[in-house]
Amino acid sequence: MAEVDGGCLAEYDIEADGGLNFRRRFGSMKAPDGICLDHEQAVWVASFDEDAFIRVDRDGRELQRLEVPGRRAIACVLGGLERRTLFCLSAATSPEELRQRKSSARIDVVDVEIPGAGYP
Repeated sequence: MAEVDGGCLAEYDIEADGGLNFRRRFGSMKAPDGICLDHEQAVWVASFDEDAFIRVDRDGRELQRLEVPGRRAIACVLGGLERRTLFCLSAATSPEELRQRKSSARIDVVDVEIPGAGYP
């Protein structure tokens, strides 16, 4: 889970009854938003305040960074035939413009080496 205010990711175990049990926090990024998991258990994170999509490992180390200068990174998902396509949603906006629905969004498509895991 992305913790926007905490500037990190949080990991939870899913209990048998569907409840969540906090495990730990990891990583450090500014205003993390949408995330997705790959087969190496690394996490792609849309970092809203860094204008970048960042891949971090389970220890929180940055493995890869895709910059989108002047655009706010909002969400990402691994998809495509072999789930090796990273779809990156970003917007030319500010937090105020976003609340006023005054923004210009786009989806960039990037081929990656490690395929997606789990369900989007």
